Amino acid sequence: MPPGAAPHRFIARGSWTSSDAPRSLRPSSYHGIPTPASTRAPLGQCQGESGRLGGMTTPPAPPAIAQLLYLLDAAFEATTNDHSLVGNLHSLAPEDWLWVPPGGSRSIRDIVRHVGGCKFMYHDYAFGDATLTWEAPLVDGVDDGVDTLASSSSAIAWLRAGQERLRQSIAALDEDAELLRLRPTNWGEREETRWIIAVMIQHDLYHAGEINHLRSLRQGTDRWAYEVAEE
Repeated sequence: MPPGAAPHRFIARGSWTSSDAPRSLRPSSYHGIPTPASTRAPLGQCQGESGRLGGMTTPPAPPAIAQLLYLLDAAFEATTNDHSLVGNLHSLAPEDWLWVPPGGSRSIRDIVRHVGGCKFMYHDYAFGDATLTWEAPLVDGVDDGVDTLASSSSAIAWLRAGQERLRQSIAALDEDAELLRLRPTNWGEREETRWIIAVMIQHDLYHAGEINHLRSLRQGTDRWAYEVAEE
């Protein structure tokens, strides 16, 4: 964070400040973590085997943690639709990457830079040694001196690296009660683990929508799917 800057939650290159953060995710009347059997995804998708969304194996996890891992995977890289973050990036044309709409100020590259940087920062403070800064090369999309944001394909690899760090730490939680544990954040406050995970899920989907809209505007396809099918 630049010297003298106020703390943010999606800090530095995003639009949320601490006053905007969704604290409704933490209702004061909540005292437990309900996981009725009827809400659980198939075991192959969220509790082991090789059915993990995105093609990576899910280790066994307690029920509530397994559900959050399922949602985390789906928001990042669902295999059944193109609503996810990576799903929207796969449909980009090279010309879409740096395009800025009239009256706008952010490209898809800028949005991806923000999303990926948040993955590394949130993980480092919640589960790591809390030493990263917004100026760190890895947070800024530079890995071993290589600009991973030079193209959408290399940026996806960088995003996956940040996602995997976060996912592995969540999967390593021993019990569902860990979701209520307070953890550090990069803006100096402590938040419940479930809140941090929920925000990371929402963050991918929120910016996936932005990417979708920018891509549609640039490609001239900003209309409903059924309208395209009727052409």
